[in-house]
Amino acid sequence: MKSYPLTMLALIAFLSLTFVSGLYIDNYLYSKRLVENKINSVITDVAHFNRGGYQYMYDESYFWASSFNLNTEKELLFVGDSIAKSPNSLSLKVYRKNRGLKYSHVATFEGSN
Repeated sequence: MKSYPLTMLALIAFLSLTFVSGLYIDNYLYSKRLVENKINSVITDVAHFNRGGYQYMYDESYFWASSFNLNTEKELLFVGDSIAKSPNSLSLKVYRKNRGLKYSHVATFEGSN
């Protein structure tokens, strides 16, 4: 049986480079979408990932807590919270229903890019 060490090494290097490039491109597209898009929605779901922190879902999209410098170890936003963000900014305004069932401003989180 022949050994192909250079071929295997080249294949491993190619696959590693492809994987890392894919992660970089995915991260770039996420950041670009988050900055450019307007958000005016309600949190529909919250998921916690051990190392990734909280992921907040809204209108068929999502954002990570760390995108707006939110605490990644503690859930700060809840299902039903209203969120708003202007296009080309990373300033997220959060509104929550009070006892009178009217939304009131709770906090503003500033993200960094």
